[in-house]
Amino acid sequence: MATKLDFDELNILGSKSKRRYPKSIPYKEYFGAMYITPEQMRNRMDLAEEIEDVMLWLFAYWIVAAEAEISKEELKQDAKDKLTSVIAKHSKLDPYLEKHISQVVDEVVDVTERQEKKRRQEEAEDIADALSDEISNPPPEDKDKEEQEDSDSEEDEKDYWLSRERARLIAENEANAFENYREYREAKAQGKTKKTWITELDDKVRLTHELAEGQTVDIDGLFLVGGYEMRFPKDTEYDPDPSETVNCRCSCEYK
Repeated sequence: MATKLDFDELNILGSKSKRRYPKSIPYKEYFGAMYITPEQMRNRMDLAEEIEDVMLWLFAYWIVAAEAEISKEELKQDAKDKLTSVIAKHSKLDPYLEKHISQVVDEVVDVTERQEKKRRQEEAEDIADALSDEISNPPPEDKDKEEQEDSDSEEDEKDYWLSRERARLIAENEANAFENYREYREAKAQGKTKKTWITELDDKVRLTHELAEGQTVDIDGLFLVGGYEMRFPKDTEYDPDPSETVNCRCSCEYK
């Protein structure tokens, strides 16, 4: 998973003052636009819904854990167990899946913790700045609207990290990741010998993936995408930069 910029950080759009948090796309629309079969789409939708439930449970547990003084490691282990149970219903577990499950939970929890610390620090700084400004520069009457807009933006940020929107964004990304691996593993078991990288070919496809369109290699070969090696879209085995895996809608055609 992510090593330089984490999943959520890559999803945030705009500057701090005008930051807007991403909106998830309904699963049927998100997966329906991909170059996959109806069965592959159903598999992704079913898995995404279950991953979303795990993420919402994790966000609720995060709040409870803070109040009950439950350690972060205990929280992570409980979440890993829950996500493992979900993935095991769809795929036979192996070391790659177990490692990916662990990476997903570690990242989600660590990002949540980092953003919570950041929020607390910014709140303390804002209070200190407001007190200082109030003493030295009483605010003009026409500043009320600007302050309300800033307040709304801050509330969006505060709410986003434990929101259904974030849970869905994680779910649709990870459903793709897990299903891409399952399909790769099944293609090998079926004796298929070639694989081709397929993109959406729309205006949302990143340049590095557009350049990979149609790239065909042996079943055990590696695609070269943005300078990184991958066995299939969203593969993390060879530590690609997260900018090459986050929100990737590419798929593989096996022959």
